[in-house]
Amino acid sequence: MVTNRQLKPIDAGRSRIVFYYRKDLVAVASDINPHKTDSGSMQLASPELTAWDLIRYTQANGGINQIATVITS
Repeated sequence: MVTNRQLKPIDAGRSRIVFYYRKDLVAVASDINPHKTDSGSMQLASPELTAWDLIRYTQANGGINQIATVITS
């Protein structure tokens, strides 16, 4: 998960959520859209910004093969 501030990882059951800090998040704000859920609202990145983030943080997501799988889905 990419955020605009540094946060410690969170353990959620058997999963671990790691946050990556992006200082220039304001520069890509046009690609971040509000989304309503049952528990409130959240900001979600556009598919294009998600693809760029996957490439930018390749070391965190299993490598280029995993990125290609996500992008082609």
